[in-house]
Amino acid sequence: MFSEHCTSSIEPLELTTLLLRHHGIHRGLWTLQVNFTTRGYNVVSADEGTARPAVLVGVESVSLRAVQAADALSVDAAAVNPG
Repeated sequence: MFSEHCTSSIEPLELTTLLLRHHGIHRGLWTLQVNFTTRGYNVVSADEGTARPAVLVGVESVSLRAVQAADALSVDAAAVNPG
């Protein structure tokens, strides 16, 4: 259990492995897919009082995507979650 002052990060390959195990996937090559949403805004600087265009990027979802060929960001489900 993490304390409220503790931070933790996870590498993409480790997150892919955890999701494969969580969803009971035992076959195939998989990669992490992150879907973003964006919004455009005009932001007024407090110091200058000038408006500037800006963009806000948010993470909409994180999912698994099956791939046909192995690469540096893919995980073989049979190797990390045999079953």
